Amino acid sequence: MGSKIFNSDFFDLSITVDENPDPSDFWLHIHSQYELYCFISGDAEFIIEGQRYGLCPGDIMIMRPGELHKLIIRSGVPYERCVFQFSAQACEGFPGLLKPFRDRVLGKWNRFDAYRLNGTVASDICAGLKEIDFGSENAETEIRGRFIAVLTYVLQAFSAEPASQHVATELDEIITYIDAHLSGELDIGHLAAVFSGSRSQLNKFFKENTGLSTHQYVTAKRLYTARDMLAHGEKPSAVSGKCGFKGYSVFYRAYRKFFGKTPQTDDFSGDGLLGIGI
Repeated sequence: MGSKIFNSDFFDLSITVDENPDPSDFWLHIHSQYELYCFISGDAEFIIEGQRYGLCPGDIMIMRPGELHKLIIRSGVPYERCVFQFSAQACEGFPGLLKPFRDRVLGKWNRFDAYRLNGTVASDICAGLKEIDFGSENAETEIRGRFIAVLTYVLQAFSAEPASQHVATELDEIITYIDAHLSGELDIGHLAAVFSGSRSQLNKFFKENTGLSTHQYVTAKRLYTARDMLAHGEKPSAVSGKCGFKGYSVFYRAYRKFFGKTPQTDDFSGDGLLGIGI
């Protein structure tokens, strides 16, 4: 694997090539920051909140914090991508650039191809980042300028589509309900009652569309919400209850298993992995 990495206060950029990508290296996970991803080459697809997206060179993908996703490697051809992970502060001074990330249903409108972006300009900008000397004095200014330019193209493409394209499906409605009620009751029995189905039908439907059981999905979302609260200074004991965990010991064990750190020692770097038994 070859990588070119640039880190700043508000965004991180990585340009990576896997000559022989191993599918087992790509986990189902969630980020605590926004992500702007450009697919440069390879044979892969994304699954985001149960929605499958095939990838073509030049495609731009966007994910907001808490949006569950996984890359699927379809063959062993070299895989290259350019990825920005960033906080909302990275877009200060540019109103509306986060609209495509925020103003849509989870798992929908994540991909922007060359047709929707009116050509390959956005992907060409990403590819051109490889030519920048990351150690130069002006590197951050030049990289941020290209970053803002790509987000501007994405915003224009998103704004040009009719609102009718944003119609929610049954899965969208379930996911939206879960995200809005993380502090409350969300066991399979409750969800089945809310959405007028049997427990087995709902769990099968959810597993087929997201790759997770409802319990795994709810736990992952609760843990990321908890992590964000901790990062903003809230106490672990208070966060546990606010995020729907039935007792601090349950929260502590789940947090340590998911993030590999305790609520007290987490430095909020890295992303959690959905291991067996979560």
